[in-house]
Amino acid sequence: MPIHNSTVYNKRAMMAFILFQAFKTRRIRLVIAVVLGVVGLSVCSYGVWMSGANSGYTALGAVLLCLLVLLAFRWFIGPYLAYGKTVRSWTVTLNYEFYSRDFVARSPRVDAKRDSGLRYSALESVHERKNYIYLYANPTNAFIVDKSAFGAGELDKFKSLLRHEVDDNRLHLKK
Repeated sequence: MPIHNSTVYNKRAMMAFILFQAFKTRRIRLVIAVVLGVVGLSVCSYGVWMSGANSGYTALGAVLLCLLVLLAFRWFIGPYLAYGKTVRSWTVTLNYEFYSRDFVARSPRVDAKRDSGLRYSALESVHERKNYIYLYANPTNAFIVDKSAFGAGELDKFKSLLRHEVDDNRLHLKK
């Protein structure tokens, strides 16, 4: 007997996924931004401390901080704003059926057949967050499963099923 879940893809669900995806795939960018900010503040502070606000170090630090602001907008804030405008106006419900070896995601708009299921072994990775579980079909696209949409005890059954079917190195569930 399958485990059922109806997840509503709305702005809240999509923005949570977009933020998770941004930090999951762009960790190195976050590190670069933090390092650039620390170096920029340090150089700027050193310039002010050594010879006042007219120092070349102060100007270099200010340039580094401006670069940090531009990179932060380009890498993190811009995509968030762009996706926010895209998903603001639509809502889609996916009805999931989780079987022992595969799962099916059906939309009321599209007639999906039972044999169109995706096997758990084909998943790129699985990540659990506070409100959602992301089933990655590839590195950038995932099925979003709302944890609150499971019936009583079904979330534990689903997580147990994932632990059994998905390799440990691709499975990132909370204990």
